[in-house]
Amino acid sequence: MRFMSGPVDSIAAACLLAIPICIVLHLAVESAYSFDISELLAAIGIGLAPIGGANVLWDYGIRNGQAERRAVLAYI
Repeated sequence: MRFMSGPVDSIAAACLLAIPICIVLHLAVESAYSFDISELLAAIGIGLAPIGGANVLWDYGIRNGQAERRAVLAYI
């Protein structure tokens, strides 16, 4: 089964839309904390590399491969 509908850039758009929403929620709910530059770079790296990359690879795999097999492998 392949899911070819929707633009490939929809994952990137969803991630870019989530950024301001998360910032607003963070400022509204959480207490203030001042990051130093190394902590800020680490947070950005954690958000971009593994999480962003995993979403892009998952989207590519679902669109171009066997969705059932990919879902089973994800839970293993």
